[in-house]
Amino acid sequence: MSSYLKDLKVLFDHHYQNLCFFVYTLTHDQVLAEDVVQDAFISLHHNLDSLPSEEKVTLLYLILLIQEEVYAILN
Repeated sequence: MSSYLKDLKVLFDHHYQNLCFFVYTLTHDQVLAEDVVQDAFISLHHNLDSLPSEEKVTLLYLILLIQEEVYAILN
């Protein structure tokens, strides 16, 4: 497994549940929350090479992806 995939797995393992809870508090739909977070991780995977390796920056990017998706769903 490549280094960036390991980093992505660590990020997923550490933050998936909290991110799902965050989206759930906005949407009140658990399945939708999980879908939004999973889609954001997939998008992150496709763009990971272009992001800095620092976890905080990558997490911020992930949160921004999630916020944009939730905003699009709610509006």
